[in-house]
Amino acid sequence: MTLEHALLRVVLEPAMQGRDMIGRARTGIGKTLAFGIPILDRIIQLNAKHGQFNYGVDIVVGTPGRIIDLLNRRALNLKDVKFVVLDEADQMLQVGFQ
Repeated sequence: MTLEHALLRVVLEPAMQGRDMIGRARTGIGKTLAFGIPILDRIIQLNAKHGQFNYGVDIVVGTPGRIIDLLNRRALNLKDVKFVVLDEADQMLQVGFQ
């Protein structure tokens, strides 16, 4: 089993169960995919049950600075957020973004 397959198995299975996860591995190994698949699966399930594709936004992607700007301008409301993924959070901390 390759390292990529092992990572997907170790991360994907608990993530599909809805468990909170923190993952750290070298670049290009598939961390984003391992987190993204369960999130998309859950969004599809919620949309099938509640018809959310008809209302609002299901996914927001942005840099921390842009998200903060949108929140400050009240252009983005995160009160019903179900998932948060901080990709490259370790890099953000290394450059002083706290």
